[in-house]
Parts: sequence; C-alpha cells; structure tokens
Amino acid sequence: TIGAQATFTFTGTGVRWIGARGPQTGIARVWLDGALVGELDTYAMTEGPQHTVFAAQRLAAGAHTLAIQVLQQTNPAATDRWILIDAFDVMP
Repeated sequence: TIGAQATFTFTGTGVRWIGARGPQTGIARVWLDGALVGELDTYAMTEGPQHTVFAAQRLAAGAHTLAIQVLQQTNPAATDRWILIDAFDVMP
C-alpha cells in the first residue's frame, strides 16, 4: 500500500535489509535513525528473492532504527510497486 511503512529497531553496529527484487517491485524511501538515506528502486527485469536491498555498516554500537516506506512512484518498467522484506540481518 502506498505510504505503508515498516520500522525495525535493533541493537548493533550494522544492518542489512534482505528482500526481493523483480518486475513487480517498486521504490522505497529509507531512513536510518531518523535521517533520510534515500529512495531505493527495487525493480529488476527478473524476479529474485534474498537480495541485499540496503546495508549500513560501521554504525556506533547501540540502538538504531531502520524505516522503509512504500512510495507511489515506480520504475517505468515496473508492473506494480511491491516492497518486500524477507529479513533483517543485524551485525553485533
């Protein structure tokens, strides 16, 4: 859903968002600790799960929050705007 958001709070020095890419996936806005990281296009010509969509390393040890929001805009070749989260991988 456009505007839907997932928020993940973790304790560590890094995080990876593991998700799917494919022809039906869209663009997500990503924040880390309240700061806008950017907009990530998850479109790919062929479908594929378990991609590292976003990674942050060398964070100060402690609590952090990663937020991911579904945007309305899409890659012109995309057939939908799905944003898929398979897992988060946290580095201690």
